[in-house]
Amino acid sequence: MKIGIAVVAFQRPKYLYICLDSVFKVKDIDLYPVNVFVDAPTGVEYGDLKTPWWIENRKAMIDTISNFNVSKIVFAQTKLGILGNHMKAIRETFFDSDVDCVLMVPEDTIIRTDALEYITNTVSKVNSFFYNIMHVWYEQAEKPPIDDKWEQPEDGRFQIGFDPAGIVITKYAFESMERWINNREYLGLDFHGENVMLGAWTTATNSNCTIETATWDAIFYALAHQYKLVSYLPDKPYLACFGVIPNYSTERNEQRRYMEEKFFAGEKEQWLKNITDILRDGDYPDLIAEKLFPRYFDYR
Repeated sequence: MKIGIAVVAFQRPKYLYICLDSVFKVKDIDLYPVNVFVDAPTGVEYGDLKTPWWIENRKAMIDTISNFNVSKIVFAQTKLGILGNHMKAIRETFFDSDVDCVLMVPEDTIIRTDALEYITNTVSKVNSFFYNIMHVWYEQAEKPPIDDKWEQPEDGRFQIGFDPAGIVITKYAFESMERWINNREYLGLDFHGENVMLGAWTTATNSNCTIETATWDAIFYALAHQYKLVSYLPDKPYLACFGVIPNYSTERNEQRRYMEEKFFAGEKEQWLKNITDILRDGDYPDLIAEKLFPRYFDYR
């Protein structure tokens, strides 16, 4: 079983450092290709790629990545958007690295040291469209209908849908998703069960924003429910998310600044420990406390 790791990033070099620090502490990581895909800014927000902001940020991203033995670095030359960057990352990791499945790792997540061992054992034995590695099966209320196409274990570890924070996908499954996305079959589908069609969806702050540039998980979610695509859930978390996304809320941005002061205290070699300490102590407004976290995210 060959696994490729696709790390997707945008504009947060410090977040990326923490993410890669955890990835390169995974057991036998030198046996796996680790590719990093950085999206470009949009002209509406930041101007073109020659602006001082993006030149400085790109240098910071390169400096961050140079601390680790990554297999490939890709900087988008035009704004791909969330969907485009994720699809490019999966596609190129499959075909450049010749792997059987791809693990998608966002820049604001950390991964357990035994995650790839779990993925290898699971994907080789269990037939599923997606494989989740973050949310454990007994915390998920939604269960799939009985379907002869999929094995239905008694422990309820299958569900319809997927987890955008930690997804593993095989080449066959990705080719199906790519075909549906290229045909834009998601446009008439429901957005997260809120009776809002994806084709009419825009962000509240930018009416020019399209569904493709703004999100990828809503598209995957809608297609998963349309085609009854099943995910296999773990019995313990193998990935944790720590990022706070900036937006136009003053309160939200104050929260982000408060948390980032704690994230990035001390030298960069200390940052990963800062994150694990924060998550263990529960001092994180956006994170549902994970009772298994202290036992399984130990990088000592």
